[in-house]
Amino acid sequence: MSRALKRIIIFAVNFPVNHLSEKVYVGYIMLLSRVYGFIKPPYLSAYSSFYLSDSPNVILHKVNYGKTTITFQSGFRINRFLKGFNNAGKALWHRYRIEELTSGELPSAILDVGANIGEFSLYANEKFRGAVKILAIEPDPVARACLRKNLGTSEVLTEEFGVSSNSSIKEFFLKTSSADSSLHAPIGNSTKTHIELKRLDQLIADHSLVGPILIKMDTEGHEPEALLGASGAIKHIKWISVDTGPERSGRRTTEQVIKVLTEFGFDQIQVFNSDILTAKRS
Repeated sequence: MSRALKRIIIFAVNFPVNHLSEKVYVGYIMLLSRVYGFIKPPYLSAYSSFYLSDSPNVILHKVNYGKTTITFQSGFRINRFLKGFNNAGKALWHRYRIEELTSGELPSAILDVGANIGEFSLYANEKFRGAVKILAIEPDPVARACLRKNLGTSEVLTEEFGVSSNSSIKEFFLKTSSADSSLHAPIGNSTKTHIELKRLDQLIADHSLVGPILIKMDTEGHEPEALLGASGAIKHIKWISVDTGPERSGRRTTEQVIKVLTEFGFDQIQVFNSDILTAKRS
């Protein structure tokens, strides 16, 4: 496929997001998927929405891709699954530069910190066929409800805590529909709740994880504190890939993350496209 055609397809998928209602956009993407499915099946089908059982004001969305059922938080995010849930996880795997970072070495465990609805975790689990212990960590209760449905009976373990430098209870800003829930006030409207925080080294000890550990992290601006909470288990952690984008109330955390990781002894640190930072310990 040519670069020009790819751009046209991306435009056709993404441009209507800001111009259509959620219901109409879902129908539009379902139609696009069915058209594309005639060329390269399968396609999205059997879309439905339903209320979260223990939160009657929260609506979740569900769609089938072939034999796979995908549960997600907002109809506007359906475009992520035009090629299926596994492909969405693969896209994240490449976005976080995991192949280049690990150079083919097999981790003993993967911590998906900020797992959202589980694309990365499930892809990693299927890639390694259950040979690597995977821990999906997600504090947003709505995203976590989708995560558990998407993981199904897989071997992936889940934790409902946020991660930080200290164990505590903190105010948390819910912005589930755009996957921007954070310990730091996001731009735009959000709903406040409280979540329990734990240190990463405590979670590593709780699950008896040993090295070499790979950490993929997206904590919406709380990355420096989250990494500081891993200090007691740093000898077990060999690779880290972090989204340091402008999510700390509009500011990036790249410089703070580099400082923390340098102090931890990571000597191979790279930044890609301003947002993704990878680090490796020799």
